[in-house]
Amino acid sequence: MDVTNKHWGEVFSSFALAIVAVFAVGCTPIFGPVPSAYPFQDLEQEILDVADRSYEEGDTSALYALERRLTGWDIVSQEENARAYWLAFLNFNLARLEEHFGDSEQSLLLIDKALERIGSLDESNVETQALKAILVKSKIPLAPDDTFELLMDMQDVLNTALNLDERNLRAQLAAAMDAVIEVPGFGGGIDADDILEAALAMDPYQTDNVGTVFDHPPTWGRAEVLALKVIHLRDSGRPKEARESLESALEEFPNHYMLKMLDAEEPE
Repeated sequence: MDVTNKHWGEVFSSFALAIVAVFAVGCTPIFGPVPSAYPFQDLEQEILDVADRSYEEGDTSALYALERRLTGWDIVSQEENARAYWLAFLNFNLARLEEHFGDSEQSLLLIDKALERIGSLDESNVETQALKAILVKSKIPLAPDDTFELLMDMQDVLNTALNLDERNLRAQLAAAMDAVIEVPGFGGGIDADDILEAALAMDPYQTDNVGTVFDHPPTWGRAEVLALKVIHLRDSGRPKEARESLESALEEFPNHYMLKMLDAEEPE
């Protein structure tokens, strides 16, 4: 397997200052509980921004600090499922970074933690099933003794997500991961080009079948699909197309750490 295959948040009204304190950069302390008014409005972007900084700084401590703050939020019971999802998403990004920085054991622990967080969430929710499929696929290189069982689990969850809403970008991202990140000795031959283009044609804001988990549904995934496209082009012997695709992706997402990882791997 090519080495690249392993690489892988203003609230309105009087609550504004408190939310800014929560979403501050780095390890800013919390001086009180977070209000329950729109607590997840900016969280997705905050997670991504801190992950990007963690890559640039070579230090994941700010992302772990964000995990601790989110875990300690004072929210109403109806918001617990959303918190579980976003904590799992945060752990997914942490796992990618830890693996890149050379700690595969910690990466595996983080993926298992993320899977545990979303394990009890609504199986009729496309977003939770898509993220679960992505996490299971990400675990395979880190747990080779469980490859067959993980592949079967990933296929089941991916099929569930696609059956719930095949227009969902995160579900299509999971399908693209399945096509691009091949597991030696376990098939292959999926037309990754078509699957990648189908994923890139998806609307990130497609929100059918997200149930009552999210007031602010996820929109992430396009940058990750673009990264998979670069990996696929490289692995299939099309370096010029891979370079052009990466340059285009970086114009669209100039700070995304996965794309920067791929850029750093380019030969001088």
